[in-house]
Amino acid sequence: MHLKGHRISLCSAITTAVLAASAVAVTTEPAQADAICHTTWEIAYRDVGTYYPVTLHGTTVYLQSGSPNGSARAKASLRAGDILTLDRSKYQTTRKWSTTTQVMNELNGYDYCGITASTSGTHYTQQIEGYQNAIRVCLRRSGALQCSNMWYADQDG
Repeated sequence: MHLKGHRISLCSAITTAVLAASAVAVTTEPAQADAICHTTWEIAYRDVGTYYPVTLHGTTVYLQSGSPNGSARAKASLRAGDILTLDRSKYQTTRKWSTTTQVMNELNGYDYCGITASTSGTHYTQQIEGYQNAIRVCLRRSGALQCSNMWYADQDG
């Protein structure tokens, strides 16, 4: 299910309805539109380090940056049904690291793209253009979304 301005799965929608009926507040993160992901670049990737990898839903998730074009991808060991996504700021930045608050207030929010694991194992997202765009990773498991608060923007291209 895709609601304008939000990304939400059918499972999450059902969970939201059940929790709303029991007076528990549930929120979803805003997402503007799907970003364009790429699948054809054959380049070397490296882990971005510093604030990555992160642990989301007990799973180690890596953010990797590609050289020479600054593309990005995520890597994680997923369960079937997990959704691994990359969020990308709409505007560019000259900061290497940003917080979610900075991305929302200064970089006009974000787009996202990702994959749904059909089997358990190591998975990579498609590649996304990341040169001077802030990128973070998110993992949706059983309808619950967790995202890193730190965003990386490749400044080397």
